[in-house]
Order: sequence, then structure tokens, then C-alpha cells
Amino acid sequence: MPLRPPHPILSPARLPEPLLALRLTPLFVLSLVLLSLSLAGCAGQAPRKDQPVLSGGSGTLGRADPGFLQWLERQSLLGAAPEAAVVVSGSEIGWRAPGSPPVPSLLLTEADMWLSVEPRLLLTGGKRSALEELAQPPVFEALRACGIRGVYLRAAAEAGAVWGYDRAATTTGNDITGHGFAEDVGTEEDFSRLAHTASKSRTLLASDLVPAATGLGPDFFLAARGVRDYPGLYCAIEIPRDLWGLLPPPEGEWRGVALDASQTSALVERGILPARLARDALVWAATGGWASTGEVRGADGTLRRWVYRFHQKPGRPVLNWNDPSATARRTLSASAIRQVGLRRLPLVGLEIAPLAGQEAGGATVSTAPLPEAARSLGREVRRYGGWTWMRDVLPFADLQDIMPDGPDFATSPVTTTTVEHALLTEDASALRDCIDSALESGLEFRRFVNTLPSADGIDYSLPQMMAAGHRPLSPGGLPGAVLQAHMVAGAHRRIGAWGEQAPFIGDVLYVNATTLSAIAAGFTPAQAAADENVVAIVRNHLFLAAFKAAQPGLFMLPADNLAGTLPLTWEHVALRPESWRKEQAARGAWSPMPPISGLAITRGGVPRAPAAYPPVVVQKGIEGSFVSGMARLASLRTATGVAQGIVVARPATRGEGSVALLTRLPGDRGHILTIANFAATPTTEHIRLERTWNLDAGTRGKDMLDETFTSMGTDMQIPMAARQCRVILLR
Repeated sequence: MPLRPPHPILSPARLPEPLLALRLTPLFVLSLVLLSLSLAGCAGQAPRKDQPVLSGGSGTLGRADPGFLQWLERQSLLGAAPEAAVVVSGSEIGWRAPGSPPVPSLLLTEADMWLSVEPRLLLTGGKRSALEELAQPPVFEALRACGIRGVYLRAAAEAGAVWGYDRAATTTGNDITGHGFAEDVGTEEDFSRLAHTASKSRTLLASDLVPAATGLGPDFFLAARGVRDYPGLYCAIEIPRDLWGLLPPPEGEWRGVALDASQTSALVERGILPARLARDALVWAATGGWASTGEVRGADGTLRRWVYRFHQKPGRPVLNWNDPSATARRTLSASAIRQVGLRRLPLVGLEIAPLAGQEAGGATVSTAPLPEAARSLGREVRRYGGWTWMRDVLPFADLQDIMPDGPDFATSPVTTTTVEHALLTEDASALRDCIDSALESGLEFRRFVNTLPSADGIDYSLPQMMAAGHRPLSPGGLPGAVLQAHMVAGAHRRIGAWGEQAPFIGDVLYVNATTLSAIAAGFTPAQAAADENVVAIVRNHLFLAAFKAAQPGLFMLPADNLAGTLPLTWEHVALRPESWRKEQAARGAWSPMPPISGLAITRGGVPRAPAAYPPVVVQKGIEGSFVSGMARLASLRTATGVAQGIVVARPATRGEGSVALLTRLPGDRGHILTIANFAATPTTEHIRLERTWNLDAGTRGKDMLDETFTSMGTDMQIPMAARQCRVILLR
């Protein structure tokens, strides 16, 4: 089996003997060289939030100020590419480790349970940054106590809001515009302190690469000004001046305005835009389209207007992987070198679904260049000694094509949304269909990342179902598109009294796991905040976590789950109800430490969320708390080695809300039968284990979560309480 150099934070004493010979890795060399480069580039800093950047206009020059353009280049993503590439080009660094095939086993051994943290949502004490708050030793002691072995920093980089053009459009920080950390997140020095604390507690760190749809920042400004090869970075087309009348009226230089159908058709008729993109045939692809800029004064003094592709909203322009300048590839490569090299992160996340169908035509269904990009980035990161997590949810057929030589891990299309929907509606049919589809596709469950709902909500767009169209996901099931519509309707019915505190906007239900657990328990928002109902919320929450923790692969727990955050209301955020964005309901701030008196808002202006649970550092000493429950699930994963297990079958179940999986454990540890009852009423399941699964009449079973249950043989009568998950070890 091809082996990869170990990440420096992994102790050589715990690595296989062949890996010890490869202990000298490129990461140390990369980190030293890139550190000097990063320090050299610190002269230019992004503008503060109270100082939005101006247009850098012509003044008396009749063109964009050259000094301003140089300053923008120092801030840009593409501007860092040459310095990053020179570290690897012409050296032995790119030859030290194999780029393929993916080898996830080492990371699964060292860190199979992760905490996903959005630093922007952390409340901090005094003048501490979010990274400094997270770096406090008591926090890591609490995380280790509940089994967390890795911390994934989400949306930590500088985002579009800092440039001041449409701050209201940036609520998540996903619209990345720079390699550096956002001002309210922290500095490189803060990150170094966090890395030191993490290393002392033997906890790994991870974060994102630049996404395939950035924000409106220096790179976009330089592209629109026609600076060198920057226009090739985005899917952008310069519009001849005599056709500007076909574009939407400008709303300033940089506020992108989406083209409507008639405006798009007019440009198509004149041969400016393609009549159709391959993406248009992808029914599962996220919304997007063409948008136009205002009148932008270029580096040469020429006024230009551009039309560009955007992902979800005009504030997220899409990179152009196919451009001959290779600027998109160079930008993403620079991000990989900086994250894996400079910051020494063993795991990096990819968001590349915006690249799907980036081809003119559309007569045939094609996701190009997404597969090529996924494979290229997966191989490059492996050559540097790291692993990649493709955070996008993709259809089963696309994963079947990409994963053999692509990213090391992908967000699970099996458990994402389907498990949450089963808890919400007591109907596990979609979950059963997705399990069957994954088994039929031959996908490795151990290369999936299983997550719980976070502040981003529950996405009911369900690409894994919509791609099936009019075909059923599994024999006898509903057609994929019909099943998706059925699920959306069912979720709407269950929201009930929660209204704007559980808003359904588009295809996204904006609730996190705590709120979902409260809704499933039948509580109203007022009841969810009552102390006497916390036990019921924790029970549902741990039930949800238990089912996902019993799956092979990585387990990723969003940090707000530890605090048990509940929804914000408009009174927390705005002066009047009509002026707040409803999707902010799930985006409240929290703190792992006991609250500081009067601290009710983050440095970035996010208000504290109501919390059902005590602070993390307090919970670890409370029997029956969510944190103590997670510690038990971590022990189960360690004892069974289920992270590296192989799902071999889905045994038949009787109840509409029931599902079962049989997983073969590594080595000679046997099998585990994971069975869950998502219904609010008890049931009894009759499970027959087949001899083809290497189980016989002498098989003994013991529930790892409820040790009072034991069984003998392959014909099992299993009593299931309401909303109960059993993990039965079979030997």
C-alpha cells in the first residue's frame, strides 16, 4: 500500500515502521520558507471594517492609481501564487509523497472525531481574538475529555465584507477574499499560539482552502480593471460598450446585479454569452447565474463593464478553472501550499461544486471541470503530506467517478439531511434509500465525513436525490426528485410554532442540531429555553449524534452543538423585525468558557445566542450532559474501530422510522449492528443476519450503549424505545 509522510504533529512513536523512514517531510521546509514570505508581505493590510476601501479611481490620472493597484495585488489571492509556487517548483518537495491513491487510514487512526468551529461566532473575553479564546488550555482539556482529536476552523479567512461594498450580503464568511485571517478572527501570531496549545494536547488543526466561488475582493477588483492575467481568474466576459444598454442599470462600480432572463437572452442573441451551460442540465446544482458590474476604470484608463458567473448570489464570483492563464489553478495551489505548508494543517476542506458544468453547450450532462479539479487538488495536497475533505454534497454517481483518485474524504451523501429529516418527521425511508444507493455504488463509507447540523442549517436541496430525477434511488422507492419534494413538504409541516426562529428559506431549514432536537421533542421556542426540558433535548441530540458517530469515516461535530445554542430572534439583531435577515436565526454566538458579565456580542457584532446547555468546560463534570454523552460515543468509536469499518449490508427493518446497518470492523473485532428508531413511539425490530455476512448461530451480541441488552444467534428480536440508537457488537 502506498504510504505518505506523516504530518509533523503525529508522534513517530505511534506510526507504522515504514512511515518512520519518511519522517523528514516537506512540511517543515515549506513552513520555514513560507514564513519568511508571509512576513515579507505583511506591509499591506486589508482595510478595517470601519474603513471600507474606495474605488482607487483615476483622480487626475485618467486611470486607476498604479500605487493602489500594487497595494491590491499584495492583498490578493492570486498575487501570493508565484511566491508559493517557487517553494515547490524545481525542488524535491513535490516528489516526497505519492499523489495517489487516497490513503485515509492514518488520519482515521489519529483523529477520527473533530470539532468544526466558526471563529466568528466565538465570544471572547477582554481583548482576546477568537483564536486566542479557543487556544485557552481549559478549552482543549474539555475537548479531549469528550473525545475530540481535531479542530476544524471554518470560514476563518478574510471575507468580502471587509471590503465594504455590501456587508449585509456576508453573514457566513464563506466568501473568502484573502489568505490571511479575518480581523475579528485573529492574527498569524494568534494562530501560532493556538497551534502550540493544540500540539501539547495532541489535537490536530484543519481549515479551508480558497473556495471555487470567492467574495468580491482584491482579485475581483484587479480582474475588472483588466490587470494582466487577473481577468482569467473568473468566469467573466467584457461587454462591448455599445451593448451596455442591455445590462442592468449599475448600482455602483462593485455591487453586482444579476441579469434577468431577457437581459441574458439579449446577450446570447449577440453571441456574447453561451446559449446554455452544461451546468443548466444539472438539476442538483446550486442556484447561480450571470451578473454585471458597474462602470470600472481600468489600469489603462478604459471604462469597462463585465458580466460574470456567480454562485448563489452576485457577491460570490466563480473561478474559471478552464482559462488558459491557469490563474484559478494557481490560486488554489497557492492556498494548498500555504495551509499545508505554512500552517502545517494535515486536513484541508474543498468547496468546488461551483465548478460543476462550467462548459458551453449542455446537450449532454457533464460536471466538468469539477472532477478534474477535485482530483488535481487531492493529489497535490497528498504530495505535501496532507488530506482533503470535499465539503460539497454530490450525487452518488459523481462520487463514484471522483473518489478513487480524488479527495480523501467527502461529506456523506448518506447521512447528510436524511438523518435529520428522519428525526424531524419520524420517517427514515430517504435514509434507507441513500444507504442502498451508496452500497450499490460501491462507495467506501469510511471516506465519508458525518456531520451534525450547524449554523448553516439543514440543506434540503439534496443533490444525491435530485440527480436521480425521475428514477428511484432504490428499487421500489420514490423517484429522486419526487422524494426531495416530499421531504421538503414534510419538514414544512413539522416546523409549526417555531416560525421565524426556524425559517425555511429556499431549500434550507435554518436550524442547528439543538433546535432540531427541541422541535422533534414537540417543544415550542419558549419551552425549549426552560430548564426542565433540557434533559429531553439532550436525549434527542445525543440520539442524533450516536447514529452518526456509529458510522465509518470522520465524525465532525459543529461547535455550537456543545453549547446547545438556540435561535436568535429579531430583537437580538435588529431595531425592527423587517430589517433583519431571517437566516441569522441560527447564527448566534457562544463561548466555551463561563460567560463574562455583560459580554453579549462578538468582536464582529454577532449577538450571544440563548443556550440550553452550560459552558463546555463546565459540562465535562456533569453526568448526563451533552459533553459527557459525547465522551461515551468517543469511547465507543475507539473501542470498536468503527471509523475504519466497512458497511456490508442494510438489514431489513419493519418500522417506517427504523433503519439498520451492518458494519464489518477492522482486524478481528467482529461486526457492529447499528439500529435506530426515529419514531416517537417504541417498537420491536426482528433482524435476521445472513450467513453470507460471516455470521452464524453462535454469534453473540451486546449493545455498546445499553449493556443490559444481549443476544445469541442470527435471529434477533430487538426492543427499541422511542428515538433510541443501539450499537450491538457481534462476535
